[in-house]
Amino acid sequence: MKVLLLLFVLFLCMFGSAWGQGPKPILLAELAKYMGANRERVLYDGAQRESKIVWYTSLVPHKEIAKVFEAKYPGVTVETYRSDGTDLSNRLLAETQAKRYIADAIETTPGPLMPLRDNQVLLLYNSPYLAGYPDIAKEKASGGLVYWTTDRESLNGVGYNKNVLPAADVPKKFDDLLRPALRGKMSTANNETGARSIGTMLISPEGQKMFAEKLFYGSAAKDYGFERWYPEKGLSTTEYQERADQWLKLLREITRK
Repeated sequence: MKVLLLLFVLFLCMFGSAWGQGPKPILLAELAKYMGANRERVLYDGAQRESKIVWYTSLVPHKEIAKVFEAKYPGVTVETYRSDGTDLSNRLLAETQAKRYIADAIETTPGPLMPLRDNQVLLLYNSPYLAGYPDIAKEKASGGLVYWTTDRESLNGVGYNKNVLPAADVPKKFDDLLRPALRGKMSTANNETGARSIGTMLISPEGQKMFAEKLFYGSAAKDYGFERWYPEKGLSTTEYQERADQWLKLLREITRK
């Protein structure tokens, strides 16, 4: 069974323009790459002074995730705005052009993140947890920093009705989907997820445990014994969009409503 990896990514924007103790404030860009032993304490103190963070996300269980965050960091509330990735990306681009900096963090798929990267909307960051993630799970930038990190993976497979489909006809790899016995008996999502199937989906230990145990996602930091492949890796925004359009066109040609 082949696996489709959907990125669901964390853009770290922190919680204010300047934090720090002492006479010289710590600038936002410095905070994003700060790796001192007191890193979490510094960020938490700043977040408490702001009292809330604004999180843009395309995740369905965003309310549950916000509760987990608020339980770990008392005094900091999470205000969420949820929509699909394209809407989030367009909203952030429009807000940036208007110099309205509302969102502190964004978690969505790579396609919508790529225009934000290209338009220099994302703040480059580092984290001590990144050492536990393979390179393919990081969208690297200069200076050892990253644009985003894969914080969750949805492992897409094939489900079947065992009362209708004999065991011998159950597909075990993509080529098996071409078997005549399956003709006219399959269905798939007619959207980006389906298109990525044609083309091939909170990074701390606590965050990964939440995704795995409560929300049933995979983790980019875990070795499942198969080679990962992210469809957008190494592509420009234009290249990825062209391929995604081709995949969606092919999906619609070989399926029917």
